[in-house]
Amino acid sequence: MINGSVNDFLDGVYNLQELIHVYHGKKYFLQGYGNSQRGEGYTLEMQLWEPEEKMLWSCVKQDPLDCREEYLNTRLYDGKTFWEAEKEIEWVDF
Repeated sequence: MINGSVNDFLDGVYNLQELIHVYHGKKYFLQGYGNSQRGEGYTLEMQLWEPEEKMLWSCVKQDPLDCREEYLNTRLYDGKTFWEAEKEIEWVDF
């Protein structure tokens, strides 16, 4: 991960923080939210912000760790998983 610690980034994913990052000139926004107290679980989603805006992926689970694991294994970065792309991802908002 460029400009940050991969462990801190993944802690942010687990803690449902807003994370802006760039991969091959494309800007992404990852965010999470939820209300487990009402039994609604947690949502983690990723949007492409640039060069165009669109929703790329969304996960709703009872445990944010399950959403983080799904994020890590989904091919969101030009057909690559997070771990395949991680060395070229630049974290730009921490």
